[in-house]
This record gives sequence, C-alpha cells and structure tokens, in this order.
Amino acid sequence: MRLHFETIIISFVYFIAGAVSLAGIAATFFYKNDLQLTITQVQVLASVGLIPWSIKPIYGFFSDNVPIFGSHRKAYLILAGVLGSLGYFCMALFVKDFTGALIATTISAVGFALADVTVDGIVAERRRTQKEAGKLQSICRASLMLGALVVAYASGVLVEKVGARNVFYVTAF
Repeated sequence: MRLHFETIIISFVYFIAGAVSLAGIAATFFYKNDLQLTITQVQVLASVGLIPWSIKPIYGFFSDNVPIFGSHRKAYLILAGVLGSLGYFCMALFVKDFTGALIATTISAVGFALADVTVDGIVAERRRTQKEAGKLQSICRASLMLGALVVAYASGVLVEKVGARNVFYVTAF
C-alpha cells in the first residue's frame, strides 16, 4: 500500500479524533467552575453529545447519495471540520450557560461524527483487498491512539496554565 494523499488525510482525521480529548479536562473544569453546572446538567451534556454518534448511518446515507458541490467525501469532510471547530470556538467565545454549552457540544459532536463516517466511507472505497484493508485500519487505529497519547498529559497542564476557554481555542484550531 503506497502512502497516498488520502491515507495522510485519513490518518490526520483519526489523529484529530484522538487529540480532541484535549478539551475533555477543560470541559470538566469549565462546566464546574465557570458555568457552575450541576452534575445532572453535565451528564445531560455528555448524553446529548453521544446522540450525533448514534445517528451516523444517516450521515453515511447523505454522504453516499447527496453530493455537495459535486463531492461525496471532500465537501462533507470540510463541513465536518468546520462544525467541529465551530463548536469549540463557541465554547471559547460565547458559552455562558447550560443552553450555550448544549448547543456548542452538539455542533462539535455532529462535526466529529460526520468526519468519522466520511473517513470510514473513504476507507471502504479504498479497500481493494483484505490485506490492504487491514493495513489501512491499523494506520487509522495507530493515528487515533497517537493523537490521544500526545494530548493525555498536555490537557491537564494546559488547563492549569492557560485556562479552559483557551484550551477550547487550541482544540478548535
């Protein structure tokens, strides 16, 4: 399997999926200290953030059957990136209460779930043989774990040094 541009993009998307956990610690402290949310409200945010992931087949249907500007994958991947970033930019700039956090979390979750299903579609299209599929899947998993590993320590340190809202800026970029 040659290293194609698509393979690099796929790896990057999976790396970002792992690295987005950078905002996890920031969100916990932000919800507790800045927004003063209750445990119930924080749990609702976590639960609502899972809904976009549970309806991934719908995104797959649209990305397979409804092209945006003639593209079945590229446009959806760009849209996913914009949504994922937008949610975190909103957390950094505008969120002042539970409702704002709910909207921002949902937007971001839709973006990341859409990116995941779009990249999965690219992987499925690229799969020529079982051996190539296994290699590509290994690259995807390794990229995801590398992203998570890179930010595992940094997340707590960053929240402590620059604050939760600034970590949301970093995550958005």
